[in-house]
Amino acid sequence: MPPSSAQEVETYLTKHDLSDILSKALNACVQAQPDAPLPFLIDELKGSNAGGGSSEPRSAQSVEEYLAKHQLSDVLSDALNATVQALADDPVAHMAAELKKKAGGGPAYSASHTGAYACSAAAMWASISEWAPAHLVDVGPGTLEGVEGTGVGAVRTVLFPGPDGNTAKWTEKVTAFDADAMTWSYTCTSAVPFPIDIDTFVCTFSVKSTGADTCEATIGCVYDSDAPEAMEPMLGPMYKSWADASFDAAKRTRPETAATINIGYIVPKDDADRVQGVITKHTEWMKGHYTTSDALISCYFTKAPLFNVPTDPSQGESDKILFTLNEEFTGPDKVAAHIEAAKGNDYFPEFGEILGKYGIEGGVVQALGNVWFKLDSARCEGARPATGATINILYIVPKDKADEVQATITKHTEWMKVHYGGSTDALISAYFTKAPKFNDPTDPSKGESDDVIFTINEEFTGPDKVAAHIESAKGNDYFPDFGKILEEYGKVLQPLGTIWFSIR
Repeated sequence: MPPSSAQEVETYLTKHDLSDILSKALNACVQAQPDAPLPFLIDELKGSNAGGGSSEPRSAQSVEEYLAKHQLSDVLSDALNATVQALADDPVAHMAAELKKKAGGGPAYSASHTGAYACSAAAMWASISEWAPAHLVDVGPGTLEGVEGTGVGAVRTVLFPGPDGNTAKWTEKVTAFDADAMTWSYTCTSAVPFPIDIDTFVCTFSVKSTGADTCEATIGCVYDSDAPEAMEPMLGPMYKSWADASFDAAKRTRPETAATINIGYIVPKDDADRVQGVITKHTEWMKGHYTTSDALISCYFTKAPLFNVPTDPSQGESDKILFTLNEEFTGPDKVAAHIEAAKGNDYFPEFGEILGKYGIEGGVVQALGNVWFKLDSARCEGARPATGATINILYIVPKDKADEVQATITKHTEWMKVHYGGSTDALISAYFTKAPKFNDPTDPSKGESDDVIFTINEEFTGPDKVAAHIESAKGNDYFPDFGKILEEYGKVLQPLGTIWFSIR
């Protein structure tokens, strides 16, 4: 509450020795005659706050002349008035912040954590650059929903339980992302339940190498605030917990994939929003269910139009949308447990209806896949790039043709290992699976059909890299047979998918 009388103002000034502190800072400034007085005054005020800032008094005339020369009278008056109006507990810091704003120095406040960590910079960057990081949600208290995209422009919604029992909600957006420099930033795009000016708030994450297996990570922010004393004690420790959690995640060795779920849905455009809404309920459950689990290794869900000619998107789109769900588990038992646990959710009847209508009947459901070929981003040094586009293909092949099909696809894998062996500039990762087609995909105990399901799952840095991949592959001698298999057995052909949910 602002002061209500001149007496209250005088009391406040006296209590905090503001008149003396400001006088000392101003005298020091006049004594030094700096060309840029505001930064000098800010430093002097900070020194006064620490017990320094003494200087010989100057004459009233010399002070007046200096104030007039640099047009400081109004600036100092505004800063002092703002401090008094706020009745700040730390008026010197408040006044320094006000002067900083007048000096054009950006947001008045900052908070950060910088720590040394015993892992490679690449490993730390891969962890700290995640936009939907389970390891950061773990340290709470907030949770994430509505995570969309990667890199610049990606958005997410944060849910934060308040002490009154109500949950606040706000949105955040990535404004900068440089994988080479290992730095990225986000801002808030809606109001937050804290005394932070969202127009000035920017949070930045960065990593730099200090050795083969050591690095330095920094998380920090800048912001303006009407109540900085409420924010400063909170932000630094929070950023430390985030960086430490990222390090813990970076240290964890990625388990070997022992089983997969790969589902391809073909959905009419007019039902796509409903389908995505139901699948989103599944993603929310997964984020909570697998926060610290040793069952789910990674997953990513994609969405794309069904093109009239899958190998040539320029020939237009059909009236269908393709969704794919791609999940890697540590063992077949974990897949079975996943299915049973998911069945207990209130959304599952509708999820099962969509699975039957657009997966089993019109698409492909591979409930227990085995990875037989893999190119992981770890094959190359450096951070994992953000996925910009995917290829996801699901085949249903008669058992008596399975070996022939796999032999042809193997030729494709041999070419990929050479073509993409030393770089993740185009292909980030890929895994190919094989599994029997079960009579009932949700219950393998009911037996196998006479078909085999193959899946091809590839992640690229951008749509242009997908187009280049297809064109390059067409030049290989095996491609006529590969194309024949695609035409004859390909049931879900998604050559240009976009990831809208992932856990890694």
